Amino acid sequence: MNAPARPFSPWWPWLQRTALAAGIVTLGLALGLTLWDAQRLPLTVALVAVAFALLLVTLDPLLGLAAWIAISPFAPFWNLDIHLGAGIPDLALARLAAGWAVILLLAQAARRRRRLALPNLLDVTLLLFGAAIVLSGLSSVYGASAGVQAAFDAYLLPFLAYVLARNLVQTPAAARLVLLTLVIIGAYLAFLVLQEQATGRVLFALDTVQFTYGTDLRRVVSLLGNPVFFGIPLAFSVVACLLLLTTEKRRLAQGLIVLLMLAFVVAAFYTYNRASWAGVALAVVVLSAFFGRLRRTLLPALVMLTLVGVLSWPILSQQPIIEERLADEASVEDRLNNVTVSLALWRQAPLFGIGYASFGLVALDQGLLPRIAKYVPAPHNSYLFVLTSGGLLALIPYLLSFAVIAFDLWRFGRRAPPGAADPRVLHSMIAGCWAVLLIMLGTSLTYDVATGTLTSLMFYFFMGAVYGMAEHAAARA
Repeated sequence: MNAPARPFSPWWPWLQRTALAAGIVTLGLALGLTLWDAQRLPLTVALVAVAFALLLVTLDPLLGLAAWIAISPFAPFWNLDIHLGAGIPDLALARLAAGWAVILLLAQAARRRRRLALPNLLDVTLLLFGAAIVLSGLSSVYGASAGVQAAFDAYLLPFLAYVLARNLVQTPAAARLVLLTLVIIGAYLAFLVLQEQATGRVLFALDTVQFTYGTDLRRVVSLLGNPVFFGIPLAFSVVACLLLLTTEKRRLAQGLIVLLMLAFVVAAFYTYNRASWAGVALAVVVLSAFFGRLRRTLLPALVMLTLVGVLSWPILSQQPIIEERLADEASVEDRLNNVTVSLALWRQAPLFGIGYASFGLVALDQGLLPRIAKYVPAPHNSYLFVLTSGGLLALIPYLLSFAVIAFDLWRFGRRAPPGAADPRVLHSMIAGCWAVLLIMLGTSLTYDVATGTLTSLMFYFFMGAVYGMAEHAAARA
């Protein structure tokens, strides 16, 4: 016997979403009107922002994930986080959005509306590393609460982005949204870099102590506080642009992508950061190895630029960018000294480390590094940061996670699974993943990725997307 048809059944999901949207918007407006007060304005803004973020995640988890990754750097400046006082973890917008997205996925899986991705070897290595780095937070010189929160935001939150993307990205349309998210991030980062270099005006200012490299080169500090935190994400955005170009057929869209990519390259140049330059170069070289059309276009351009540089070297060598950046040996010597200091601190606690982000204060207290006013030293090396923070217990699974990613990419790329909706898109995403992985691995030797959360969010968001597409295609085969 057939079940009776429910009235409005074709429109029922839409009606549910509309009712939910109306309810949350009404709640947000009611909270705003109730709490409206000049002194309560930050709390009002945060509550309304959280309401809209949870709404977006509920209506479209992938779009919500992409949105909170893109706006996360602005949260401290736009009062999007709910601060609960000293010693109590803040209700940060990113934490709430990520947690709500996880709850939604689990609820959908419990109701058999979604099949969750099965645990894999990468999940195991990330879980082991996450446990070790949180353990190191308990012994941080900044206190257990601050240490655990910092470790969570720096590492576990990006890992959640990987888990969510792995379960949400399964189609070419979803992959395109991931790439567009990286492009949008690159667009506002490029604007901030070029605006600050052109006008000298710092937007979204942080408490920074250095505004120039040497005497003539401005050090970009808007929003993220450090040029390298602009440069590596911009390199990821260049990767996204190149991948979009490989599949885009419309001339107008191709022209827009090229213009954006050129803006990202110029902005990365004006960070005056060598790791950023290396990241952009890796993006071009690695993707050129996968795509013949890019190879025929970009590699000759690189050869010509190199030839021009060699021929004009007598003039270029006198420029500040060469004397104060490329030829600067002081920063290289500082980093080599940090290796010695890091190993000395690691030997004091080889298994568990000296505590999360404790390198600088402990090195100063022990007289291993000179004191500089308003400056706390850092290892300037992501691997040494992990080693000193959490010892071998953290470093081994951290390194293994990258090795597992490389092995899985090799496995995914051997041949596109026959179940892939569009093998070309999957192939391009795998190629982009190689570029992003090599950029991350190479540049991590020169800076502390733990203090560049946006970089980690973009990295693991992209990794999760590739895993999700490849595993979905394999399941359909």
